[in-house]
Amino acid sequence: MSELLYAVAQPFKAKGREKLRIKEFIFTLTLDLKWFSPQEANTLMQIGIENELLKREDDESIIACFNPSRINPPIDFKPSAKVLKIGKQTLFERILDQIMVQTGIGRRELIAAINKNQERLFKLVEINVSALIIGMEHGAKLESLIEKAYQELTKPQPTNGERRPPQRRESET
Repeated sequence: MSELLYAVAQPFKAKGREKLRIKEFIFTLTLDLKWFSPQEANTLMQIGIENELLKREDDESIIACFNPSRINPPIDFKPSAKVLKIGKQTLFERILDQIMVQTGIGRRELIAAINKNQERLFKLVEINVSALIIGMEHGAKLESLIEKAYQELTKPQPTNGERRPPQRRESET
């Protein structure tokens, strides 16, 4: 699982709840775990919201968009400073994280299964679709990500100056 997921899960795990006041989240990361300054903890929370790992319920509370009890970071886990520089995860990374959280499958095993599925389907489907298939085969609930993958597949693609092949005239057929 990603370092970001491990880091945002810890306050919820420490408090044993899926909903926390924002102050609890920040205080846990700064005072209890001593991982971040208050500003850095706030940045981590914003990155978690941007990546749909956290959801702001109101001005004072956030909710984990995953089951914190299913997240098991290594015993010696401590996030690096680079976790605060993470941008928005790709759809593929978010699919992987959700499958791992919901099923307990390890990252290597999951990627191997997705690659095998890609080969089985002769690479006729996008990697995101292949990942969603594997996740659903293992019982993961991925409805919101299915919708995002559909939107990504159906949005118009820029032509980048590419020319279309010439169309045949009726006299050529």
